[in-house]
Amino acid sequence: LTNAAGDTVGSGVSSPQTLQFNTMGMRVNTGNANNLCISTTGASTACSSSTAQALNFRNSQGLNYRIVVLPTGKISWCYSNTCAG
Repeated sequence: LTNAAGDTVGSGVSSPQTLQFNTMGMRVNTGNANNLCISTTGASTACSSSTAQALNFRNSQGLNYRIVVLPTGKISWCYSNTCAG
C-alpha cells in the first residue's frame, strides 16, 4: 500500500504529514497530499472528512507502530501498521 505521495505504508514519508483538529476536537481534513488515510478495513484511501488518518512510526529495532485518528477525533494506538482504528 502507498499513500498519495507514493510512500509505502509502514515506512517513513518523504514530506511531513499534517494533523489538525477543530474547536470541537474533531479531525479536520487539511488537504495535505502526504497524509495517509485509511478505510475501516485498513486499506489506503483518499483523505476526506470521513476517513481516518494514520500516522506510522518505526522504532530503531524495526517495529511498526501506528496512531489512527478517526474523524471524530478519537485516537487509537496500535503495534502494527495494519490497524484500521
